[in-house]
Formats: sequence, structure tokens, C-alpha cells
Amino acid sequence: MSIDNRLRQGFERSASSATADLVDDLPNALARGRRRKRVLVALRATVVLTVVAIVVVAGPRLVSSLRTEQPGVPNPTPSIGTSDFSAIAGTYAVELTNADATVAANRMAGVWTIQLGPDGAMQLSIPGGFSREGQTPAGNAFTLAASQLRTNLFYNDFCHSIGVYRWQLRGTRLTLTPLSEDCAVRQAVLASKPWEVQG
Repeated sequence: MSIDNRLRQGFERSASSATADLVDDLPNALARGRRRKRVLVALRATVVLTVVAIVVVAGPRLVSSLRTEQPGVPNPTPSIGTSDFSAIAGTYAVELTNADATVAANRMAGVWTIQLGPDGAMQLSIPGGFSREGQTPAGNAFTLAASQLRTNLFYNDFCHSIGVYRWQLRGTRLTLTPLSEDCAVRQAVLASKPWEVQG
């Protein structure tokens, strides 16, 4: 028998043995692949369920926190101010009309109500039809320094500054006169007309 024939036979026996080993191990390899796939599917499901649970449990608190804290909205703190807002605290209303170009352009016509709290909190009720209807305006605080009122109302919605106004309350009328204001929407709401005391 020639060397070539012996080599050929040796290769054939090796190939036959390797093929037999592969065929014998094929069921085990398939079983391992199925197990690995089941583990990956279970792991993905666990991750998805964990994320859903976090959103369900922490989501409302997170949204509430974001609304309350309003990151990026500066406080309207004056250099010299007071923590006593009783002189101006109360609920006021004003009716804006489309005679004002800013009011007309932003669909602001209607009755606006503002509540100035004894703690410096500001709550604004928005009339139907306003372009931001249904949304709480960003910025909801004011501070007083003598006859000056500073506010961050509409910050990030329409404004990027603190508005400074002179306030005067005579009888049932609150008048806000802009001293430093570059936000037309805030000025239209606060200073177009005197506000009337409610209740």
C-alpha cells in the first residue's frame, strides 16, 4: 500500500470519527442553545418588568416633583425683601380683550384670576382658549421689596427673565406697573389693566 493510500485512509478514519462525535453531540448542543435562549428571554422579561414597576411606583412622584420644583426657573428673590406678603395677599381677577395685540396674538382674551398667597406663592387661573390652556404656567412665585413686586411667572414658557413691577393697592384695585420687564406676555397679563379684588 502506497503512502498516499495510507494517508488517505488515515484522513478518512479521522474525518469519520470527528463526524460521528459531532452527530453524537448534536442533541446536547441543541439543548444547550435552547437553555441559553430561555435564559435570555427570562432576563429580558425581568428587565422590562423592573422598568415598568419603577415607572408605576416612582413616576407620579417624579412628575409631581418636577412640577413643584421646576428646575431651571429662578426664584424672584430681591436683594432686600420681606417675608410678610399680607399687604398684597388675596385673590384678584382681570378680563383681557383682543384690543391688546399681545393678548390677541396669544389667544389670551378672557378672565384671568390670580391668587397671591401670604407665603409668596402665586396661583394663576387661565381662561379657556389660551394657547397654554390646561398647563400650569412655569414660575409661580413673587417677592416684595417695599413697593416693588418681582415674579418668575411664565419663566421658560414665554419669558427668560424676572419681571419687576411697582404694585399699588387702592381700595379693591391692584395696579401693577412694569419697571423692568422684557416679556410681553407676562406684561400683558399683569399690567394691561388693574386687577379687582375678589371676595
